[in-house]
Amino acid sequence: MENLDKLEKLLRQFPHGARAAELAEKMGVSRSAIYDYLNSLVARGKARNENGLWYSTALVQSKPEKQAQSAETEFIADRNRIKEDYVNGRIQQAYRRTILLVSKGKVSKEWFKKYRHLFKSLNEQEQAIAKNSIERINPRRQQEIRRLKTAIVAEALKHWS
Repeated sequence: MENLDKLEKLLRQFPHGARAAELAEKMGVSRSAIYDYLNSLVARGKARNENGLWYSTALVQSKPEKQAQSAETEFIADRNRIKEDYVNGRIQQAYRRTILLVSKGKVSKEWFKKYRHLFKSLNEQEQAIAKNSIERINPRRQQEIRRLKTAIVAEALKHWS
């Protein structure tokens, strides 16, 4: 069993195929033993033979493919956290995560143009607070900021769905 695992890993190192004699030499076993192992891997669906070359059937990914897949997985996890925060009323956290994804370019330019007015209005509200600190405790101002952040998060989630 251990030799089968070693052989399977060795086959993955040859994406363009390997001859049985070459594999036997690398593993330090006879050619008849390597054929037994290879046929066992074929029966398990882990190897295939084409014109005397043996290939692993395991999916081998290049670094860019792995990076793209991990980036996509990370995006999906972030999107799910945003949904969870949004549903649970944690708008500030959802908004922060949304802005991070927007700044990474996870929305189209058309989407950004369409909802630019929300960002502009939010910026105006935050500027008013910055100019006059008493506005920070103004309930209507806080309500308007929360409404704008909620709208931005909701529209981004719709876009990503």
